[in-house]
Amino acid sequence: MPPAVTYNDREKLVAVLAELSDNAVPPGPPYFQNLVKQADFSTPIRGKGLAGYVGDSSFNARQLVNFATGTVGTNPKTGDAALGSILMPLLQPLQVGVEHATLFAGLIVSYDLVKNKAVREELRARYQIPERPAADAAAALGPSVQWAAETEKLELQGWFTPDPDWLDMSLVIKAANRARSVCRVEVPGLGSGTGLLLRSDLVLTNYHVLGKTLDVPKETLETNAPGTVVRFGAFTAQGPAKDGQEVHLAAEKPIVASNAKYDFALLRVDGHAADMLPFDVLGAKPAVKSAVYILQHPEGGPMKLGMSPSGIAWIDPAAVTIQYTTKVAGGSSGSPCFDADWNLVALHHAKRGSKGEGILMEPIFEQIKEYLV
Repeated sequence: MPPAVTYNDREKLVAVLAELSDNAVPPGPPYFQNLVKQADFSTPIRGKGLAGYVGDSSFNARQLVNFATGTVGTNPKTGDAALGSILMPLLQPLQVGVEHATLFAGLIVSYDLVKNKAVREELRARYQIPERPAADAAAALGPSVQWAAETEKLELQGWFTPDPDWLDMSLVIKAANRARSVCRVEVPGLGSGTGLLLRSDLVLTNYHVLGKTLDVPKETLETNAPGTVVRFGAFTAQGPAKDGQEVHLAAEKPIVASNAKYDFALLRVDGHAADMLPFDVLGAKPAVKSAVYILQHPEGGPMKLGMSPSGIAWIDPAAVTIQYTTKVAGGSSGSPCFDADWNLVALHHAKRGSKGEGILMEPIFEQIKEYLV
């Protein structure tokens, strides 16, 4: 049985359906009745779903959602949630815009509104909806760092809080938009990391992703560049979308800039991936106990969303690094760290036990500002 849709997501869905109804031709009850007719319901259920609509679009939208989630629950004809049967036809071309389609797909994927996992995974890939990591790995990963004593004290005070069971769709939609900027960085012989598309041909990742350690000279990064692939849109572990879109580094000068101290490498790619959106907006200076959301490719797998609404445990007084409790793993090196407004705050680069560390994005951008104009 699929989990119940949260109050916030029900309200978001009601508001969007009401908006679509107001803009429909004809507007009002016929719009909601048509949604019921499009769904794959038996005749008796369809008949119940066609009744009870009046002139108010918000009332009608709530009536439809209550019919699907309360009156019907599961569609006995298909085994899908009744709400899934209503939302799936809305994902057909030209039915709604991309943002509304992402909301509907996010609901279907997050709440298992369609029982066929392959269909849900296809929607996850098409609308670029990242999952959250299932568990926190304890391995020592990334370069050696000095963990702040303050972090240890805060841990003893119950710093770590559980992730919410469900994510509001407004957050999922923002995550999906940012996910269009994130890629897996695959380095032959060294494994993989994660990267961020800053410009149509520039990807930011960690120095140690291409160099293995921070002790190697810059020439080592050049040596490891041939054959390196950045892979966008790898959102599923199975199916045709699992390989995403492969883009190679430029043949000449693939390493645009690098700095071992700040553990970054700016890569030039040779080609473009469809539907990818460069992103380089800096957030405000982070504060202790503020949110950190990390889009990443842990263990070289499909993209995941690590999140903590109050994850920052320590900020370097020299304004170079932050430490946080957001879930990360091997392959997460080079992942962008976002604040609660989904703007950039750091580049993840190390993990020990349950703590992660990122280089603040502002000093990195200061190093590469000539390439961002």
